[in-house]
Amino acid sequence: QRQMCIRDRCERCYLIRNQSDKRGFSSKLQSTYHINTRKIMMPKPEDISDAMIYIAGSKYYTSKEMELNEKIPYISVIKFDGNNATEFFKSKTFSEYIDKSFWVDYSVKKAFYTALSDLLKDGVNEDLIARILAGVIFIGGDEGMIFGPSGLIIPLAVRFLKEAEKSLLTFKSGIIVAKPEHPVQMLFDAVNELMEKSKIKVNNSSITSIGIIVTPGF
Repeated sequence: QRQMCIRDRCERCYLIRNQSDKRGFSSKLQSTYHINTRKIMMPKPEDISDAMIYIAGSKYYTSKEMELNEKIPYISVIKFDGNNATEFFKSKTFSEYIDKSFWVDYSVKKAFYTALSDLLKDGVNEDLIARILAGVIFIGGDEGMIFGPSGLIIPLAVRFLKEAEKSLLTFKSGIIVAKPEHPVQMLFDAVNELMEKSKIKVNNSSITSIGIIVTPGF
């Protein structure tokens, strides 16, 4: 009945709610993840009232608990995109284009997996890895956006982007560190602009780069 009311009121809202049930935060918590031989356990969706607080790395899952028990942890968001992708994907045949597209997509996703695996080997606990997995907005082709605990996103990005260069692309990226209550849409806009401004050229060739901003408030 609730869905019918939403559909009657707004077709777009109905579509977004339907997709979020399949691909949103709650659906990620109900998924099973394995890195090497280790199973990454996720909390139950009903135990979390604030997704951003959870992703930031708080041991408390609600804003009320956190305010009573600890300082607010910061959250980070990274946005990355391949440099000069238009030139890279120029192809003489359609099959060549498909091959390149598949290779880049595979290489980037494998690089993310490898970076998470390396963090586990270095002693990062599985609970914090779960926060990163829950914070993946998208990873596809030569670009992506990921939220995660502020103390992990930078080491993750360094390993991940270096490994992703095996795709034969270099990458520009931006990382913003902010409080979890920071308006998400503003973070999206800001990290996109930071990513574009972080692009570095050396001898007319773009190199992999990371721009970082820490914002204490709104």
